[in-house]
Amino acid sequence: MVENLKHPSLIMTAEYLLENENTNSFLNKCPSVHWWKIRTYFLHQKFLEEKSTTLWNSIQNHISIFESFCQSETLGMEYIARFYIELSEIYTFYYDLDNAKRCLQKAKNVIGISVNTKGKLFNFIVF
Repeated sequence: MVENLKHPSLIMTAEYLLENENTNSFLNKCPSVHWWKIRTYFLHQKFLEEKSTTLWNSIQNHISIFESFCQSETLGMEYIARFYIELSEIYTFYYDLDNAKRCLQKAKNVIGISVNTKGKLFNFIVF
């Protein structure tokens, strides 16, 4: 699938910068660095032909780290909700539907909405 990727060197550069020891001490002060690592590894995974357990383990490691930041009160609610929505997409990619549903439920709880589905095609969002 690399033919779909115009600039594969950009993914490798991003991974290098996020994991490099010289930039690591600076970047680890920013809680969103783990979210960016998750995004980078997931993007890398999407362009591979087969699922990589190494990338999946790295993603899971950074998910657990960033979720601990989500428990703190310093992050905004919209920020946390976006993270859980993205996380739901990642879990869906790896066919972990229980965790995908859990993340969507967390995002809904953070934002404070409820979604009621009626019929086959009608979704109603109640604020």
